[in-house]
Amino acid sequence: MVMNNIEYDAVVESAKIKAKSDITVAVLNNAASTGLVAINDASKEKLIRVYQKTA
Repeated sequence: MVMNNIEYDAVVESAKIKAKSDITVAVLNNAASTGLVAINDASKEKLIRVYQKTA
């Protein structure tokens, strides 16, 4: 099957969204395993930087 540009862009954007959600889940799982105190400003900043890199 051949994809046109719009379909290709949609696949790429979907992959980016999935990657961001996977990272968010991993961060929250890590925070939950160490307690909610682990979600601090440093963790938020790291998550924001990851989002900016994948955007």
